[in-house]
Amino acid sequence: MLKKKTQILVLLNWIILISCSRNDPPTTPPVLSSSKTIAALVFKKDDHSFLTQDVSGVITNDTVKVVMPFGTSLTNLTPTITHSGKTISPSNRAPQDFSNLVSYTITAEDGSTKQYRVAVTNEPNNFSLYLPSAHANTGNSYIYVLDAKTGTLNWKYPSTSAILSSIEFSNNVIYTGIGKNITAIDVNTKAIKWQYLTGGTIYSTPMLVNGIVYINSDDQYLYAVDAVTGALKWKFAQELVNVGGNYSSPTVVNGVVYFGSRDGYIYAVDASTGALKWKTYNTYNTGGSFQSSPAVANGVLYIGDSWHTLLALNIIDGTFKWAYQLLGGGLMISSPTVENGIVYIGSLDNRLYAVDANTGALKWQFGTGGMVDASPLVNNGTVYIGSTGRLFAIDALTGVSKWTFTYTNHFRSSPVIVDGVIYIGSYASIVAVDASNGTLKWNYATTNGLEDVRASPCIVDKLGNVYVSSVSGSHH
Repeated sequence: MLKKKTQILVLLNWIILISCSRNDPPTTPPVLSSSKTIAALVFKKDDHSFLTQDVSGVITNDTVKVVMPFGTSLTNLTPTITHSGKTISPSNRAPQDFSNLVSYTITAEDGSTKQYRVAVTNEPNNFSLYLPSAHANTGNSYIYVLDAKTGTLNWKYPSTSAILSSIEFSNNVIYTGIGKNITAIDVNTKAIKWQYLTGGTIYSTPMLVNGIVYINSDDQYLYAVDAVTGALKWKFAQELVNVGGNYSSPTVVNGVVYFGSRDGYIYAVDASTGALKWKTYNTYNTGGSFQSSPAVANGVLYIGDSWHTLLALNIIDGTFKWAYQLLGGGLMISSPTVENGIVYIGSLDNRLYAVDANTGALKWQFGTGGMVDASPLVNNGTVYIGSTGRLFAIDALTGVSKWTFTYTNHFRSSPVIVDGVIYIGSYASIVAVDASNGTLKWNYATTNGLEDVRASPCIVDKLGNVYVSSVSGSHH
């Protein structure tokens, strides 16, 4: 009896199971997604200390383009990628070298793939040109700030006092002489940070070294002031004779300040203390003063005097090495430039001279057809120099002309070269010329057409790198 009941229960269970299985719907395999897109690619500032904000890519079809701030190294960047696929290769947030195209493969859930190309570039470098000018009659001045690529005005700083010196630029601060004041101007606020009043008009150009601004004044003092506060560190008195027209700008080398003076002396002064190291009187032209600024190279100081002599002195003790008498006997306002063992200097006798730096022997001369006030610029084997209505490019070894750019006004400014473009100030205008062939790229007319632009341009790029022709004509 028990055995029969058990058989009945087993039969009922089978009937139930069969009944249930007939009512269950058939099993459908899951649908796998085919989505495989990059929704966003971002370089986050938290991953890159040099970024001030996140930088996102622009996605078009299968390409992602990212523009990073100028100067960014592309060799080790970490992208954060948002995507819809199952996997991505290379993996998300894996550092990559983006100096070339990087390909990413997205694999969808269904196994299909899509490839994206990521192109990362730097934004172009923007150059700003800073150049002071002085009104020929009133003394009113401006510091012009132009887009160096286009010559368009960004802004200008006005002054009721003459700005006769060129400028130094550091950490978004302009240093220059305005009237009798050593002046620091913040380029962000466009306001004066500080001024230090000297006893005379400032014609010379400041030099900033180790946080100290050095500048010569027409009161026959050389000043050293703190670049941050404008506080006087020291001042050095020159021989107080033949006062007036103290144009020579200081050159600082290895802790020593070198400069010429209206009093006929060349000075070497300790940069930290202002103590005299040596002074040498111009015995070649007794009392011949110096408007030229010194260039120092390989232990030798080179400077032109206000008569017709180019001098070379030992920087250790100020003794003379040699003297070269100019052929035309002209006054030298121009400061020498020393490059590859040759001293280049212009003169008011309408010539540019190239002299052997070791011996003082003439290598060549070039007739400019007009006075040369400014310092020559030497770059990649070419000497660039302005004169009366002409800008010249001259072979540095042979003295042979490469090209001549003719202009309506006199060039009294020293040229600067950046990215194959020569920038130079002229009377009532600022000019940009192609360095390869001498063709005009742009010119900018100053405000009233009566401004004498004697200062030299200062070019600053987006990273704060500064390009100038220094007072001695060397390019840095």
